[in-house]
Amino acid sequence: MNVLSKLFKGVLILVFTTSLSSCLKENDLSNSQIDELEGRWQLQQVSCFCYFEDYDFTVNELWISAKSSVVLSRNQNGQPLGITDNEIVTPIRVRNKELTDLISNRSYTFDLDADVLNIHYIDNPQIADDEISYSFRRITEDCVIWDEFNLELACPEIYRPVCGCDGFSYSNACEASRFGVSVDYEGTCSGSIF
Repeated sequence: MNVLSKLFKGVLILVFTTSLSSCLKENDLSNSQIDELEGRWQLQQVSCFCYFEDYDFTVNELWISAKSSVVLSRNQNGQPLGITDNEIVTPIRVRNKELTDLISNRSYTFDLDADVLNIHYIDNPQIADDEISYSFRRITEDCVIWDEFNLELACPEIYRPVCGCDGFSYSNACEASRFGVSVDYEGTCSGSIF
């Protein structure tokens, strides 16, 4: 192997190692950011070029699972308002204070201050008045066991509704356990059924 080949091989190894190190650091950052976001968030306010007449924002929640890298917009009144479609488990990517919905490819910036999470839609300059911001407060008395949040758990398709400790209805106890939720009682609660 001549000197030039050895030099080229050394440069390639250096570039590959630097790229890999950079990716690992970015993933570490991503993981620490999503870990901070994990939990249940109750919507407090929406700011946009829109009008809400007597709308109770607090019936809307945002669930974020770090382990599964998913987000779930939920509400208890049948009028969804969230960053993703209601009750659709949506894979996300979190990187550099930006959260991206990997289904719709919509991106949001976010800032987290203690138990307040503000999420801002990244404006499309081609569309007038599409700016929207959400302000959430962390639900601190959360009964969800996030380490048990496991969407890959296979559940039977049996309709035997239960009310979860989170105030949402599930089609059966197994469905509740997929979300790390314990059962409060059999039968539906006032929320939507998942």
